[in-house]
Amino acid sequence: MFVSATKALIDGDLQTWQTDLVEDATFMPPRHPSISGLPALVEFARESLGDFESYDLSNWIEGTGELAVVTTDIAWSHEGGDKTTGKQVVIAVKDESGDWKAQKVIYNSNSGAP
Repeated sequence: MFVSATKALIDGDLQTWQTDLVEDATFMPPRHPSISGLPALVEFARESLGDFESYDLSNWIEGTGELAVVTTDIAWSHEGGDKTTGKQVVIAVKDESGDWKAQKVIYNSNSGAP
């Protein structure tokens, strides 16, 4: 789930990216108010998350049952070669078909960069 969503985000495929989120998902990005709901998240991704060249994930921890709290170190490269590192917490829930969907995403960078 998370790897395919990340690839879709990098590829600019926001239609696929949003399929890994619940309808009322909330993102809490650095230096930005919380964003809730798929339409607002797609707009945010289009405006603010569309310049990644790569995005690496590590240290995933999966939950059990219907809820997972996932923590990871992240690194992403922007167009032009600038690389940023950070961390995130993803709260995921299982949907009716048993697929994991992100419900809350909180992330920040280890530097002052977005």
